[in-house]
Amino acid sequence: MLRKIKGPKAIKQIKMKTESKRKIVAGSLTAVIFASLSGLLWMHDTNGNLTKDLNEEKLKSESLLSEKLSLDKQIQQMKDQIASLMGKNGDLDKILKETSGKLSRKEKELANINWDKNKSAKLEKELAQLKNDFDKQLMSYNTTIADLKRENEELQATVLSMTGHNEQLKSDNDLLKAIVTTNFRVDATKGKKDKLTVVAKRTNRLTMGFDMPEDVVENVHFKIESPNGKIYESEIDGITMRAIEDDNNLLASIGGYNGEFNVNKRIEMTFQPKDRLSRGIYQIQIFNGESYIGSCQVKLR
Repeated sequence: MLRKIKGPKAIKQIKMKTESKRKIVAGSLTAVIFASLSGLLWMHDTNGNLTKDLNEEKLKSESLLSEKLSLDKQIQQMKDQIASLMGKNGDLDKILKETSGKLSRKEKELANINWDKNKSAKLEKELAQLKNDFDKQLMSYNTTIADLKRENEELQATVLSMTGHNEQLKSDNDLLKAIVTTNFRVDATKGKKDKLTVVAKRTNRLTMGFDMPEDVVENVHFKIESPNGKIYESEIDGITMRAIEDDNNLLASIGGYNGEFNVNKRIEMTFQPKDRLSRGIYQIQIFNGESYIGSCQVKLR
């Protein structure tokens, strides 16, 4: 059976319908492609924003973790400092215990805190203030200790000085008592046989003898002042001193016994100047080291 052949008009209508369908399909495809591209662009932007947010959160977390670790380190340093100072002094221990309690509370806050920037800054500021207060208390304590140490050193120096002074006074007193109370004698003599005289022009030498503690013999020296004010104080001036070594002259005294025997030794001082002695009073001054002990006088006619 033969199909009916359509005319030119029918063919044109068919072509128009086909063209219309093609345009519809093309338009639909274009819309789908546009919608897909729009979705892709939105997803790209959204993904970029999410990535940016994630990076910001990561940086924020890392920053907060760094701050937490820094605060942990500050707390530990203060705890170590406190531990190193504990037990050295009762007053200091009170300061350390008080600061340690405050530090423990801050450490709990650090462990339990819901971290954000403001809370981190607040806790950091509080720790800094705690450290500053502790340093001030420690500085004040160290200043007080330094002052007490200096005062103690000054007191020890004073005690040491007084001890030395007292020992010198005791030595001087022992020597003075020995000179004044123990076989004290002054002679003015003339000639080779040391005949006694009181006449100046006939006197060759003055001799003073006394018993004194054996342990201060080396420190004793003399100074002699003549009637006209001339001073003699050395061997060159004619002053000599000797300890008489005869054992018979050693005396043991227990006067004012304090657990030790005081052994006295006979000392003899001779004054024989090159120039002739003059009339008047000769003053013989006695020294124990640098200390003046006393004097005696001899009058020559």
